[in-house]
Amino acid sequence: MDSVQTLDELGVLFENVAFPWPPSVNDFYGKRVIGKLGKQFVGVYLTKKAKTFITNVTATVYQQGLNLKTPHRLRMTAVTCAPTRRKYDISNYVKLLEDSLEQAGVYLNDNQIDEWVLRRGKIMKPGFIFITCEIIALAD
Repeated sequence: MDSVQTLDELGVLFENVAFPWPPSVNDFYGKRVIGKLGKQFVGVYLTKKAKTFITNVTATVYQQGLNLKTPHRLRMTAVTCAPTRRKYDISNYVKLLEDSLEQAGVYLNDNQIDEWVLRRGKIMKPGFIFITCEIIALAD
């Protein structure tokens, strides 16, 4: 029996939830040389800023009851409200938020996101990203 998508099953999972301002992707990962002479490689690790951000996103997800682990196809809308007037590349902040929301349990895998809508909002201290998450298609 084929499942039929209905308006009750599709729609907004959550709307305009404020998440903390993330570090830039440039500040999210650190690198260090590991090993002894002759057998060295570069290890990549999460910085302290990244770990703090992930902890704060997870706390917001649980406080808001958003750890839904939805398996469905998603559209995400983000309004970025930077803490300062400093110029920034809006796309440097999306991947970090995707990964943090996955780790916090909003969805199973960030490959479920089929659409991203990004908007630059007004300046707000200490900086926020307001996220709306919608189901646009049911999982197979």
